[in-house]
Amino acid sequence: MGGVIIGRIRIKCIRFADDMALLAEEEMILRDMLLELNYSCEQYGMKINVNKMKTMVTERKVKKKKEHLLRTSGELRKRLVKCFVWSVALYGAETWTLRRSEEKRIEAFEMWLWRRMEHVKWTDRIRNEGLLERVDKERIMLKLMRKRKRNWLGHWLRRNCLLKDALEGMANGRRVWGRRRYQMIDDIKIYESYEETKKKAENRKDWRMRVCIPNSYTNVTQIKIRHEVFIHFQTELGHGTYIRGLETTAHYHPETQEFVINSPTLSSYKWWPGGMGHTANYAVVAAQLYTQEVYRGVHIFIVQLRDEETHEPMPGMKIGEIGTKFGMHTINNGFLAFQNVHIPRDQMLMKNAKVLEDGSYVKSPSDKLVYGTMIYVRVVMLQTCAYQLGLAATIAIRYSAVRRQSEMKPG
Repeated sequence: MGGVIIGRIRIKCIRFADDMALLAEEEMILRDMLLELNYSCEQYGMKINVNKMKTMVTERKVKKKKEHLLRTSGELRKRLVKCFVWSVALYGAETWTLRRSEEKRIEAFEMWLWRRMEHVKWTDRIRNEGLLERVDKERIMLKLMRKRKRNWLGHWLRRNCLLKDALEGMANGRRVWGRRRYQMIDDIKIYESYEETKKKAENRKDWRMRVCIPNSYTNVTQIKIRHEVFIHFQTELGHGTYIRGLETTAHYHPETQEFVINSPTLSSYKWWPGGMGHTANYAVVAAQLYTQEVYRGVHIFIVQLRDEETHEPMPGMKIGEIGTKFGMHTINNGFLAFQNVHIPRDQMLMKNAKVLEDGSYVKSPSDKLVYGTMIYVRVVMLQTCAYQLGLAATIAIRYSAVRRQSEMKPG
């Protein structure tokens, strides 16, 4: 029985127009499938064209071969490169799995094309940057591939098709020893998880505007790239593990639908977060919430710390570095104080507890949900420490069992 099993479905052949692809895990099985197909064709007076038949074997190691570049002259050469060479080189690029090694080869191949077009030899010692200035181009082949992949990804994620079943299904058999291979499903994830990527792709218009890379032939300098570095702000100068004792406050004003965050005392300064001194421009801040002049407990807010363009502190922010730390000189730990910092209502994390527009407060199903993530992180830290301590104890015990107290060779 031929075919391959993916997602509990046996796929024997894939048909497209008048072409057919037979799938098999072994050569003998494929031969039997061809004989059976040939017999069925003969019943209806048809024959298989052997000259057009191709066989493809998928292996871990892929043989590489070089292509030669057609040489012409003038501005026409660049158009010919994109028309003939790029179209062949990028054929089916939507289905490629782009690991770091493949990305380097693609970038090297792009530069090799321009060098051959300009008749630049390695002995000329011309850097890639200088070559790109000569041809008046930028590195866009890899960007074009990613644009095509994301367009194609959104297309089939909105459909129920064989490709979707093949990518999401589990194939029979056991995985070989070693680290799990980087797969295509890892390469196409745009968001944190594959499930979130699928959900975002359902809206075609929003997907193409937000996810797909702009046309590769546009001026790259016109594309605004956002760099958002988040850190977690909880620990204060006067607070250790007593979370309910946090002093930072967040008062809600229904007339403007904003929260006003303040650090009323010196001990309420946020202290020690890594990356605060120079790097971070956004923060997840824990503060005491007040709505309708009623205390609601500790809640989490998203606050912009620095301007994305100038990296200067936002109004009302007092930011600095705490100075030299013993054994942690490479981490820019810092401090932060708020002085009448206004943030919109939707910048409060409201999965459980909520603040409505009029200031009404919807209580969380459980007060302990707010601390769930922090508790989980501490459990993972304990597990990691226990594992490392076990390794150290094992090494020490084994060494003590073979260590000699006297001379290595008595006498």
